[in-house]
Amino acid sequence: MESSLKPDGRVRRANSMVKFSAEAPEADSVAPSPRATEAAGLSVPPTDIYPRASVSSAVPLTIHVQDEDGWPARRVSVRTNSAMDHGMQQVLGSDNYRSKSRSSSSHEVQDHHKDSNHGNDISGVNDNAIFNKAVTISASGSLSSRFPFAREVSETVSTKLKEMRWVIIAITVNSLLMYYCAGMNDGIIVPLHYSIVTSVGCVVFELVLLISNILTCYALDSGASAWFGSLLGGQRGFSLSVCGFFQASPFEKWAFANQLSLNSTCRHMLSRASIVWVLLELMKWMTPIAATSIHGSSMRVDSGSVECIVFSQDGTPVDRKWPNVVVEAGVSELIFGTALGILRSEMPVNQTTFIMTPQIIGAVDDGDTIIGPGYLTTISTNCACTKNNQISGIEAAGIPTTVSAALHARFQTLGHELGWANAIDIQDDHITVRSLLSGAVLCGGRNGSFIPICTTTLSDHREATVMVRYMTDGTTASIAPETVTIRKVGKVANIRDWLGASVLAIFDGPISSFELPATVPGVLNPLMWWTSPNLMTINPALLEGGIETSLSILIRGGMQRTYTTHGETCARNIAVPGQSLVTMLQYGTHVSVFILSVQLFMCVVATVAFVPWLMSPYPLGPCIRAVRETVYFTTLVNSSSVCQGFDQLCNAQPHAIWQSLDIVVRIGEPIGTRSEPIGHISMDRPKLMGWLTNGKKYY
Repeated sequence: MESSLKPDGRVRRANSMVKFSAEAPEADSVAPSPRATEAAGLSVPPTDIYPRASVSSAVPLTIHVQDEDGWPARRVSVRTNSAMDHGMQQVLGSDNYRSKSRSSSSHEVQDHHKDSNHGNDISGVNDNAIFNKAVTISASGSLSSRFPFAREVSETVSTKLKEMRWVIIAITVNSLLMYYCAGMNDGIIVPLHYSIVTSVGCVVFELVLLISNILTCYALDSGASAWFGSLLGGQRGFSLSVCGFFQASPFEKWAFANQLSLNSTCRHMLSRASIVWVLLELMKWMTPIAATSIHGSSMRVDSGSVECIVFSQDGTPVDRKWPNVVVEAGVSELIFGTALGILRSEMPVNQTTFIMTPQIIGAVDDGDTIIGPGYLTTISTNCACTKNNQISGIEAAGIPTTVSAALHARFQTLGHELGWANAIDIQDDHITVRSLLSGAVLCGGRNGSFIPICTTTLSDHREATVMVRYMTDGTTASIAPETVTIRKVGKVANIRDWLGASVLAIFDGPISSFELPATVPGVLNPLMWWTSPNLMTINPALLEGGIETSLSILIRGGMQRTYTTHGETCARNIAVPGQSLVTMLQYGTHVSVFILSVQLFMCVVATVAFVPWLMSPYPLGPCIRAVRETVYFTTLVNSSSVCQGFDQLCNAQPHAIWQSLDIVVRIGEPIGTRSEPIGHISMDRPKLMGWLTNGKKYY
């Protein structure tokens, strides 16, 4: 159906008759299908008026359009070859047509539409539009049937950013982990019981680190494929061996690069690049080290208060004559080492940090913690044997002559019983306690001529806010300190006047001696229990840590004896059920930060590798796809003209195959076919290839 204009100006729609006439040099071609033409609703003249033409020949074809009422005919002359001839058959409704020619069509359309009765020319714009649209649809359908797998190559900024998703995800995950690991020294609150965190926290943290490493590997692969893909699509091209480099596993990349020929243009580049993947894989081996440093503890908050006694350096020291060494020896039977501070005999530390805590006078529940003012003191001990049991041997240990004689005299009073002879030297910033042990049987046996001598230094005496956790069975008499921790370290405290007075008071002067008798037959004195593995004999390996613990107990008694005391209200700290505080030891923090720093650096490298593709005005997706996808790479190799003679490599070793593929090619569109409506993606020598066109279909 078509529209026409009547002489009186009205629009009239009439059935049209289409007539064909053509001149053909040959008569062996096949006429258009009348059945298809009739199915289109057009009037079909006898088939013998259709000329026959050769498939490859170009013939002029004239189409006459005339309505039923005798309106002037419209003549359309088309010069076409066989492809356009078959396309015209599709315009007329042919269902069985298939194009077999790849040559392009050229046609000229002449439109003469006149009104012979009125002498007025009537334009056939509608007919031209319908005709051109029909021819375009016909050509498009013909090409689609010839190239059914052709797709449009279109790249935008969003498309490229989507390909960078692994880089973006890896940077985000590594940055978040870096932030949390840096804060693990202070602890992170999680809504889980601390027993669960202790049991599964290490496994979960290791899995998180491994996932971050895997994401970084994906990011690095994406960035490297984008970089090498841009080289394959560039004007100079690149070696195909880079595709095999990406097919190898991280630890096999080094071997792959070194199997290439010495004349290879990319051997050295790929060898150095393989180190990046190996380094990233080695980060996986370090994750267990970081994971084992995870520690969970119950989450605690301040709630309420309890009455307590605190010690301070107000006024001047006063010796209250109690407690003494004998009392402290009895206390040693009941006290926990963890309630004295951070002890060398209890924890893996190089020196002891004694913590003086407040004393409660109120009632607390089991597991409750009080917070109050206290003091810190660093204690360090070294033990050795004198050269002899005379004064000269004591002087050789670094003790002045005047002190050595008095100390030796005190030591002689102890005989062979277990005891201490001590000499105290007080300075402004430290106190030195030199102790001779009698009856210890550590240097040459019971009747030996060598004396064990230990030198202990008390230093770094500071004020602090401390936390004491108590345990009880529910009765007031059973309340006892269980552990003590430091909440805040304060200013430096006075050593000479206050701590010195406490040490002199508990040791009964600058030079003193006292026996350490057994309270139970066959068992060491309780002050020496931390020097023995079995409470019966002193072990030389435990001597130094045990002496530091014994001095912590004595200094605690000395501060109770001389420091100023007053009543105060201490804050009560209780555990929050269902929450825990996750912390990480220092070595774990260092290892985690190192792993995440390396992975973040790899992510930055991957981001930089995307820059050539992001800045390119030409699409590089097929080039990148050839690097990543083995199947697509194989397809390009099979369709390439530069990869000939591969039928001889069917039983060759892998390195021989890749050495044969180690040729410089460029992936793009052949220069000779750029004018075709559907392009062809191929690989060939760089000078024979051109850039791909954005928005164009390719097969």
